[in-house]
Amino acid sequence: MIIELDCGNTSIKWRFLTAEQAVPASFGSVPTLNDLQPILAKYKGKCSFCRICSVRGKDFDQRLSEVIFHSLGAPMIFAKTAQTLAGVINGYAQAASLGIDRWLALVAAYSLYKGNCLVIDCGTAITADYVAHTGVHLGGVIAPGLRLLQSTLYQKTSLPQVFETGEFNIAVSTEQAIKAGISSMYSGFIRQQLSCAEQRFGTQFTLVLTGGDAHFVQQEFAHAMTHKDLVFIGLALACPYPELANDA
Repeated sequence: MIIELDCGNTSIKWRFLTAEQAVPASFGSVPTLNDLQPILAKYKGKCSFCRICSVRGKDFDQRLSEVIFHSLGAPMIFAKTAQTLAGVINGYAQAASLGIDRWLALVAAYSLYKGNCLVIDCGTAITADYVAHTGVHLGGVIAPGLRLLQSTLYQKTSLPQVFETGEFNIAVSTEQAIKAGISSMYSGFIRQQLSCAEQRFGTQFTLVLTGGDAHFVQQEFAHAMTHKDLVFIGLALACPYPELANDA
């Protein structure tokens, strides 16, 4: 079996594959490394390879490596941002400074659609990246995600904490006003990126959504292609199973 890990800012997504490109045998998400450890332990002796996307820094990656070693005893590889991968050319002057999650997502999107793409990851931060039909990454933008907008407003004011979103309307209650306001800011960010994409690409581009909060905006942007496992698709391209890599 192969285990894939996507260690984001607020959760660790995992899935076990029985074979390369197969439907996951099991998958899920946990908040902490302590929560992940008993899940890994169930597969001790059954896992032959582990590939990882992590944005949590060196200290976390070291602890994760130790947990994987003791729980699974399997070889592992951490994906790294590259100058080129699967036909995509990194647009950053210092390629390694582009976040690995963004890199894998945009590479995956290009591998799926082979054309102009606007890739929006609706995670803890909301990010947008632009990829031309030639595979050139043109750059991107980063802003606070939906949950950060909600939590920051609650932490920095005396306003109530609201987790839901709502359509934009002039509201007659504080809770509804917060829902409408945050939704307006969030969808406004996406609309601005769509406008920028139209200036770059005309109408010939694919809007690709991913991330935990993608479902909040999917209905409003019905033409978007939504892939909850976009980072995992890119991870498989960056870290192929060793036997397959040797055969290539």
